[in-house]
Amino acid sequence: AGTFNYTVTTSGGCAPADNASGTLTVTPLPNIALTSANATQTRCQNVAIANITYNVTDATGAFVSGLPAGVTGSYLGGVFTISGTPTVAGTFNYTVTTSGGCAPADTASGTLTVTPLPTATINYSGTPFCKSLGTAQSVTLTGTNAYTGGSYSSIPVGLTINAGTGAITPSTSTAGTYTVTYTIPASGGCATIPVTTNVTITAIPTATISYAGTPFCKSLVTAQNVTLNGTGAYTGGIYSSVPAGLTINTSTGAITPSTSTAGTYTVTYTIPASAGCAAVPVTTSVTITAVPTAIISYSATSYCKSDGNQNINLTGTGAYTGGTYSTSPAGLTINASGRITPSTSTAGTYTVTYTIPASGGCAAVPVTTSVTITAIPTATISYAGTPFCKSLVTAQNVTLNGTGAYTGGTYTAPAGLTINASTGDITPSTSTAGTYTVTYTIPASGGCAAVPVTTSVTITAVPTAIINYAGTPFCRSVATAQNVTRSGTGAFTGGTYSASPAGLTINAGTGAITPNTSTAGTYTVTYTIPPSGGCAAVPVTTSVTITAIPTATISYAGTPFCKSLVTAQNVTLNGTGTYTGGTYTAAPAGLTINASTGDITPSTSTAGTYTVTYTIPASGGCAAVPVTTSVTITAVPTAIISYAGTPFCRSVATAQNVTRSGTGAFTGGTYSASPAGLTINAGTGAITPNTSTAGTYTVTYTIPPSGGC
Repeated sequence: AGTFNYTVTTSGGCAPADNASGTLTVTPLPNIALTSANATQTRCQNVAIANITYNVTDATGAFVSGLPAGVTGSYLGGVFTISGTPTVAGTFNYTVTTSGGCAPADTASGTLTVTPLPTATINYSGTPFCKSLGTAQSVTLTGTNAYTGGSYSSIPVGLTINAGTGAITPSTSTAGTYTVTYTIPASGGCATIPVTTNVTITAIPTATISYAGTPFCKSLVTAQNVTLNGTGAYTGGIYSSVPAGLTINTSTGAITPSTSTAGTYTVTYTIPASAGCAAVPVTTSVTITAVPTAIISYSATSYCKSDGNQNINLTGTGAYTGGTYSTSPAGLTINASGRITPSTSTAGTYTVTYTIPASGGCAAVPVTTSVTITAIPTATISYAGTPFCKSLVTAQNVTLNGTGAYTGGTYTAPAGLTINASTGDITPSTSTAGTYTVTYTIPASGGCAAVPVTTSVTITAVPTAIINYAGTPFCRSVATAQNVTRSGTGAFTGGTYSASPAGLTINAGTGAITPNTSTAGTYTVTYTIPPSGGCAAVPVTTSVTITAIPTATISYAGTPFCKSLVTAQNVTLNGTGTYTGGTYTAAPAGLTINASTGDITPSTSTAGTYTVTYTIPASGGCAAVPVTTSVTITAVPTAIISYAGTPFCRSVATAQNVTRSGTGAFTGGTYSASPAGLTINAGTGAITPNTSTAGTYTVTYTIPPSGGC
């Protein structure tokens, strides 16, 4: 290439030869030359390529074809550069071609291989794994593109893992949670890629259970809690026990001794399966102790102070032996084995307590019995108040005093004295008067023989009396004293008289009464026989009545009564004394009257005025008394009215008088007419036609009320 000036010269002719000249300019062919390391590269998808550069000469530019998406070419200052990040995988043969120079253009080519980015996931089916697993647990590896052939690692330290296969061995690993990383190897221009998963190794849970206080006494009614300690996921398990008989809460492990059967039990707490570990049972032992029982007794409940040593009988259940004896109150001679010595003991009743010793979780248990040491009894008996009057109907108590077991004996007496053999009570009223020796026999008891003691008691006959007044009741009109009649037995004379209530005039010495100075009423007269022979004063009574002279008034409310009344009209009767029960009469004849009630019937009576007499009947020694009142029966008035000349023409201007006739008090009434329209004088009954409205009217004359009508 270059600029060439040429000359063409003739030859073979005449000289000088002719010539001709010209210029040839030769342009060099375009050239493209690689200046970077290489034109062929293998790159990972989405990873930038190393720039590929070309020098371009004798051309004005260049262009490229066949590049993958994401990679482009650019020309600047004679240099063509291929750069970028491929976004698609595959093999791409590209060509760079010059432009703007001589033809033919120069070309350069190369290859870009784009490797797809590998992906992977790993997981361990079954995680968490219990540390009890001795077999290797495989990993599951899945992915795309060139994801195999990598290596496995884990953090933190402690997980037994096969770097080539990813298999883990739980039994040789430390419990914990690990991040396992699988590193996809570098290939096809792609760098290594780590992917992770988590895996957990669970420690085998451990637990211990215990019951503080075992053995437990069956007397415990409160639930006894279990103590649970452990490691790992040891909580949330269930409790059970064998053999049957233990009351246990399966959720909390609490046991209730009082509702359990006495015995020794194995309690199992089953740690629940969790985090890959199977359920784990742990056990403890617990004992429920039956409450020991015992019974103590002596061959007798009472011993005389003269008796020798007395042994105790002890029986029971459970750990009842080995206890101690005590007594209350002090005074009983007792030794460590429970034997008592009555002769050196103080007489009395004692509670002997045997205390079963505490054992098997049960507190000490006291059991008791009673024993009595009896002193040789002594007694005295007496009857306060002897002699007793035969009038006494209430039992008279004996006073019994003594020492030792002196009560509970029996009483006896000669025939004639009513005595209660058990209580010693005597009943004078059912006894024969006389003096008796009463014997009380202290019963044999506590080994002591019966002991008799005596006292004397006297029963005195009761004086009697009867009083009465012949002729009672007495009318208050009697002015002479009325004597009492008295009779009786024994020392019945010399007594005094009294009366109740107050108001009776009575002589306290003789019993005579005076009616006319006494207040009317019924009295109880008491004659009090004076006390004598051990008998208290004896009152005897009779009843006497002083009758007041009766008074009465009668009246008929509403008199005069109209003869139109058909209902009986009652009389009002008031009075004092025995004024009721009398009879009614009327004068003159003509009044209808009920002789018993005094009721009168106007409608069946003759009009007139009557004197009604009520006769108070004789009673209480008083004669019959008549009282009177006046009553009037009025005849019903009658009337007739009429108008001579009716009908009247409305042209009549003069008043038209009424004609009225009748019987009884028929005058002085008022006139009215209906319907409205008639001019009428209400006082006279006269009507005025010309000021009235034409029509037919009813004129009413109203007779005024009078005489009860």
